[in-house]
Parts: sequence; C-alpha cells; structure tokens
Amino acid sequence: MHRRDLIKAAGMAALAPMFAGEKSRTVVLPPGKWHDFWSGRAWQGGSTLEVDDTFAEIPLYVRGDAAVPWAAPAASTSDAAARVLRVRVYGSGATAWQGRGPDLEGLVLSWDSASQKGTVKPSRSAARPYRIDAWERIGKAQTASDAPPTRSNQL
Repeated sequence: MHRRDLIKAAGMAALAPMFAGEKSRTVVLPPGKWHDFWSGRAWQGGSTLEVDDTFAEIPLYVRGDAAVPWAAPAASTSDAAARVLRVRVYGSGATAWQGRGPDLEGLVLSWDSASQKGTVKPSRSAARPYRIDAWERIGKAQTASDAPPTRSNQL
C-alpha cells in the first residue's frame, strides 16, 4: 500500500483500492498487526501482498486485534436499520472500538476473550440508541508461533 493511495479510517482500517485498468497491485501493510476485513486472516506489518483483479471484495485491512461495528445497508443514516449493528471481532479482540462524533460519543464496544462475550457501554448522547444484533469472531486469535513461515510474515 503506497502512502499516496492509502486510505485510513480512524487509524483502525486501511483500504487498498484497485484503480481502473489495474490487473493487480502490491500492498505493503503499515507497521503493526493487520487482519483482512473479510476473512480475518492475520498479517504482520511490512508484509507484501499481491492482490489481483479477481479479488471478490475490495482489499480492506483492520488494524490489530479489534472489535469493529458495521451496519447493514440502509436507505439513509436516519433509517432504523442503520442503528442495528454487527460487531466483528478480529484476533483476540483486545482493542475496543470507541465511538466518535455527536451521536456516538461514549459508545464503547469491547470483547472479553476469557468469557468470549462482547460488552457495550451505551452512548451518552445518542438521540436514538444503537442495538447490537450479533458479535462475530472473524479468523482466530493467533500468535507468531501458530503460523507457517512465509515471506509475507503471515501470522
């Protein structure tokens, strides 16, 4: 992922867009631990990945062992469906997600790996509350010793 086309979201995600006419691209992950958003596959920062145009989903990577909320498609953010969230837990889930902005301030989603359950601290400012529909484990918590050695530093 080259600096000029790295798209980051709140320091928790990195997007590696494919541009028109590209048959493939090289993605070099920034420092730290990363997970493929779709599969949960873990990678160490500095890993070099080759992504080709047959990739079914847009290349999106989540930093560290994170809990990441996402909503189903809705007509608008005022649609009630936009208030129903699924939380994806990557790796150990040790990094809690903290809401930012007027409607999310104070909302914290965290994962307790001992009990294998998610916890929600509600937003102090939401005029309409969010509801957690499900917590999904994506991939598994891994350590470097779990992984086969590869040139790409897969965990």
